[in-house]
Amino acid sequence: DRCIEAGMDDYISKPLTLDYLAQTIARILAARSGDSENLSLRTAHTTSSGNNQSINSDFLGLYQEMEAGDALLDRMIDVYLQEAPSAIQILRTAINEDDADTLSRAAHKFKSSNMQLGAEVMASLCTQLDKLGQLGTTTGGRVILSDMDDEFSRVRSALDAYRRQPAAASVEHA
Repeated sequence: DRCIEAGMDDYISKPLTLDYLAQTIARILAARSGDSENLSLRTAHTTSSGNNQSINSDFLGLYQEMEAGDALLDRMIDVYLQEAPSAIQILRTAINEDDADTLSRAAHKFKSSNMQLGAEVMASLCTQLDKLGQLGTTTGGRVILSDMDDEFSRVRSALDAYRRQPAAASVEHA
């Protein structure tokens, strides 16, 4: 309530979920645009098998509706693609050195980066590694990390494809 009193449009409390974040952003954008039904979204290229998307394209599309959202999203993608290999290497080193504490901390931090871009499968893999570390073990981490390596390739491809798409037309007002 103090956030609203201070002039914020809304706030999100922990635990943060993508659905709640997306709903909150969509509600604010709809209120600002006066159009609760016609938020335009770009779609991300889906490269993973089955119905399992590497990137939640609806979530990414919400950035486009923000003022300067495309520029922000492009910068976030750049940073993510630059830093993700190092984050994965930290996880690999923690597993190789049987360092459960570092595994938990690094997985938790990397999960946040993935959630910001709608990389839900990657975030789920991070959660699995985080839980292992919290249990004081790295056993099983190599299998999860192998899945993470494969998924990161799909995420990178999906993000690259997303950036190559033209931005959807802005919502027109009568």
